[in-house]
Amino acid sequence: NQVKLEKLQIPHDYLDLLPVPQTKIIAAVRRHVAKAPIPSMTKKTESRILRWVQLHFKRKYSSYVKSYIDDLRTEYDEVVKEFSLHKMLTYDDDYFTKSPKFKFKFLGKTKNYDKFKRNRDKVKQKLYITLPFIRCILNYSQVDFPDILNDYSSYNHDTKGNSVYLTPNEFKARVAEDLVNQTLFLKNAWYPKIVNVFKKNIRKYHFTPNVWYKIFDCAHGLINQQLNDIKIRTFEHIFDILLDRSRTPRFQLQLDCNGKNIDIFPQYSEINMLFTKILEDISNVGNKLIPLDQIIKIGKELPAPKSEYIPITIGESYMKEMHERLNRSLLEAYTPILVYLDEFRHKYLDLYGDETQIQIEQFLSVPQEITVYLSEIKVFQDYISQLRREPVNEHFIIVIINQTKALAGLRYIATEYIDLITSKIVAEHTLECKNICKFFEDVEMRSKQIPTTTEQLLDGGEFMTQVKTVHMKEMQVRIEENIRVNGLLVDLTQLSQYHFDLQQRTINLFNEMYNVFEENAAFFETYKIQFEEHLQAVTRKLNEDMENLIPSISIINEMSETEKLGEYQIILKNFIENLKCFDDYIVWINKEEKLFKLPVSKYEMLEQIKNFIFPFDNLIRLCIRWLRYYYIWMDGPFEYLVPQFVESTVEDFLKEFLAIQKYYRNRIKQDMVGNPICKFKVSF
Repeated sequence: NQVKLEKLQIPHDYLDLLPVPQTKIIAAVRRHVAKAPIPSMTKKTESRILRWVQLHFKRKYSSYVKSYIDDLRTEYDEVVKEFSLHKMLTYDDDYFTKSPKFKFKFLGKTKNYDKFKRNRDKVKQKLYITLPFIRCILNYSQVDFPDILNDYSSYNHDTKGNSVYLTPNEFKARVAEDLVNQTLFLKNAWYPKIVNVFKKNIRKYHFTPNVWYKIFDCAHGLINQQLNDIKIRTFEHIFDILLDRSRTPRFQLQLDCNGKNIDIFPQYSEINMLFTKILEDISNVGNKLIPLDQIIKIGKELPAPKSEYIPITIGESYMKEMHERLNRSLLEAYTPILVYLDEFRHKYLDLYGDETQIQIEQFLSVPQEITVYLSEIKVFQDYISQLRREPVNEHFIIVIINQTKALAGLRYIATEYIDLITSKIVAEHTLECKNICKFFEDVEMRSKQIPTTTEQLLDGGEFMTQVKTVHMKEMQVRIEENIRVNGLLVDLTQLSQYHFDLQQRTINLFNEMYNVFEENAAFFETYKIQFEEHLQAVTRKLNEDMENLIPSISIINEMSETEKLGEYQIILKNFIENLKCFDDYIVWINKEEKLFKLPVSKYEMLEQIKNFIFPFDNLIRLCIRWLRYYYIWMDGPFEYLVPQFVESTVEDFLKEFLAIQKYYRNRIKQDMVGNPICKFKVSF
């Protein structure tokens, strides 16, 4: 049935009688709107858009401007058409409907008419603002006052319309000058006109002096209000241009590095103080106007002044709010500059930071390899190269930052660090040259040192051999490395003539060493021959002394009297001292023979003499000891005779005498069999 109903055709005459769905009507309207012509962009709108393009850009890039306007027209048509298609045909829920025109319900006077007249009379008595000479304040304010006290975006262009960047001091001076001109205009032009109007009307209106003073107070309040209005508009103008980068005052700033920090000059805080001072100066505009009651005389004499000037003030809370808005606006405007400053500081923090200086001092306090020094210098040379690639001027929309001082300061820091490291390398290189020279000088001095002993002679020869075979190769490597470092230093700094002479001296001493070796070889052979001859002479002398000693020791065979034991001991002591002297000679001779790598001599004659003298010396000593005890016991006090001690002592001496007796019996038998040098000719 539904399909059949849809196929039914409704007669055209009955279409207006049937209800039509609203959606269908809206769809029909949209179709007609889509077909309707689109109004093109007006010339006024185009001129407003082009007003933002500077004149010299219009002339220089005329084709780009024309292309941009064509694209803008096309986009405008699309947006307007889209808006027309989606515009609702009914009012929105929040659409404001105008109220019908008010009309009194009844014509004529009501019962409140008398009350109305009384209130009107009271108002007229105190409503001074309706007076013509009061209203002239409003009139002159509207006619003479500019929209704002000062256009702070006008300083971005010179008289020819070219874009300029002022220094903050120049901006401050020009702003102060223009603000002073506005203040002078208020004081010398605008306010005198109001005073003249009051003077002309002072006789037309017959008010009491008290009423006139109230009128003056009303005028003062209205003047304060009008001045505050233009100040408020100026404040809003400042905030608008700070948030609009195309109109924000443009400054020339300096980026500087003082060795410990990098900052813009003037600093951001100083720029903030500059605009804060501007707000304060604006709030103080007109505060030097003399009150009307001090200018216009009412009565016979002027009243006592309430204040020296008209109280032109803005509320403290409002000014506090303005300062807060200024801080927010300035921070938003200068955020890109502050971000760039932080990035620049972070980029070169490792160059100018205090930690870098401490690290360099610690680094230089310990000797390093030359490659380590050069790698550290390379770091600072890379910084210098990076600084050379930095632009002199960094351009922003609202500022141009001149980085000359900062780049020069950072380059100076990097150069100072390079000079410190280079000075350390030069000092170590100089010390190395001196050490090499000192080594060669010590070698030459030792090669010419006259030896006093064989040890000194052989040690000197061994030392020279070690120098020639080992140390000369080491010195050659050190000198080659020293020359290489010298070449690197020439590229880094300017060396003194003393340094070059010292370097040349190391090479000359190295070459002169071969002559020193030849001279030392001849010197060594000469003294070696002398020492060998001296050794032979000492050996001959020792043998002669021992042979001469043998006949004299035969006196031992005559030592048989106990009364002469003391004399015998003295004679034997002399023999023993001679033997000790012979021992010392033998030790020295054997040492010399070992040093010269000769066969070690053996002296059997001396051993036989010792075997002959030392036992007899022991016998004489034993006899002297026995006689000492014997005389004490026989001739001494009776209490010295302790039986046990005497008995043990006698037994000990008896054992020793028996042992010596046995030794000499065996010795005499051996001498009878052999043919020793020294023989005992006594019987035991």
